[in-house]
Amino acid sequence: MIPKKFNDYPIEYQQAYFKRILFLEYPFTIDDITDYEKNIDFKLLSDNHNINWDSEILEKFKDNWDWEVLQNNPFVKAYYNLYLLAPENESVSKVACKCDLQLGFCNKKRICYTEYDREAIKNIKREWEHKKYRTFIGYAIEDGYINTDNLNIFLINDVVFSFSNIADHEDGFYQQKENLNSLNEGIDKDEIPF
Repeated sequence: MIPKKFNDYPIEYQQAYFKRILFLEYPFTIDDITDYEKNIDFKLLSDNHNINWDSEILEKFKDNWDWEVLQNNPFVKAYYNLYLLAPENESVSKVACKCDLQLGFCNKKRICYTEYDREAIKNIKREWEHKKYRTFIGYAIEDGYINTDNLNIFLINDVVFSFSNIADHEDGFYQQKENLNSLNEGIDKDEIPF
């Protein structure tokens, strides 16, 4: 059986897959999460490696996080003592103290000694279906085509991101259409994998 191109899947699948990438890959800020709290899948967001995780964001949305997923997110567990951030949550484990104090368990919200290097764990790669589409979305995030100014379009509406979304959406992407046209000129439409 010949594998389908991404566009061959039902539109509902494409929409759900795009949002999954967004929740796992977009560097949401505390303001983004506050603005779109009702439209966010917190189970997926709990596994996001690109959020600038800090105590404030963890505490503000502590009733929304999936704490089991959060405990396995290397960018959270390496730096934050989730037990102190949510002591009432029975699924959160105590963190052993690794600094010179050698306490029974760490008593600080921010772990003072970690064996992890933020740059090294950034190289953790996820296994994705539709890798070419995922890469396309990754570039769109990195290049700012998906940003705080237009995040509402993707979180509130059921859309699938494509170059035509950028150029034609009436709610307005701030990117100028002529810039996109110059991008599109260099793309052979027959080679687009999705």
